[in-house]
Amino acid sequence: MNWSDEQGRDRAFRELVDAIPDLVCRFSPDGTLLYVNRSYAEYFGRTQADLIGSNFLELVPADTLSYAFEQLRRLEHLSPERPTRTSEHRGGDSAEGESWQEWVDKACFDEQGHMVDLVAVGRDITERRRNEEAVRYQAHHDHLTGLENRHSIMERLDRSLQAAGRSRDAVGLLYIDLDHFKLINDQFGHAAGDAVLRDVAEVLRSCVRSTDCAGRLGGDEFIIVCAGMEDPSDSITSPLGSRPSCTGCNVRCRRASARSSPNRANVSNTSSTEPTHRCTSARGAPPADLGSVRVRDPPPDTRPPPRRRRTRNRRRAPSPSSGATVSRPRGPPKTPSPCST
Repeated sequence: MNWSDEQGRDRAFRELVDAIPDLVCRFSPDGTLLYVNRSYAEYFGRTQADLIGSNFLELVPADTLSYAFEQLRRLEHLSPERPTRTSEHRGGDSAEGESWQEWVDKACFDEQGHMVDLVAVGRDITERRRNEEAVRYQAHHDHLTGLENRHSIMERLDRSLQAAGRSRDAVGLLYIDLDHFKLINDQFGHAAGDAVLRDVAEVLRSCVRSTDCAGRLGGDEFIIVCAGMEDPSDSITSPLGSRPSCTGCNVRCRRASARSSPNRANVSNTSSTEPTHRCTSARGAPPADLGSVRVRDPPPDTRPPPRRRRTRNRRRAPSPSSGATVSRPRGPPKTPSPCST
């Protein structure tokens, strides 16, 4: 290869760019691709000849097209003093899920300062985005039930109260506790208790509105924050009281006036807006099936009855109105002590 002429240097440069794993492209200010390297074409599942002359907006998913178009318009604000810009875009989605890239755009200007074209170098950051999303999810959600954790639910409550102070709306707060939940862990193991907690969380998630927030404080304690309510009592109890039985855990939501039947793991709640509601979970399968557990409530008082003291056979004294006299049995005569003489 002759490196002395310009054509040979250009060919050598293209071969070098084709060999790097990063995505490299050159495009006009309107988005028309003028050059793409081999990695760029393989990443998007096309050939280099097919991509050259097309607009890179065709590679962007439809739901993010407006965002990509806005980013393209922002490139017009680059200047010779500030010719580079870094951004993240989504494109080239596959069956495995979304794909994200980080791009560094460099604008090229002529002698008069007019933008001629742009060169972009991209790198796949899908794995990094997934890890960041997983860390963000774990920081705000309970690992067992998937509901928001204590820290997140308290932040949501603070924001709801601040918004209610400005809009004069009501905020509903439900505190939910599982009755006799310790019996499930003691009799059937913690795996069965975890299954019950997941079932209860699924019921709460399906009962609340899209604007509400259900969370787990810890253990068997749950909380629901209902913001922006005009009638707090109806907004809280209506979805819960009318919900049908859950096929997964057979959890039925009832009013608190309905007496809970035995052999149930009850779910009781209190609320600042005073809703009347009670949930009961019935478990009919054998304990070996962790997907369904049957719990027996303990008796109200397991202590044995107190022993009654034995008394002597005494006759009850007659009442003064009867006029009868009854002689009481006397014990053996007392023996005088030596000290008395």
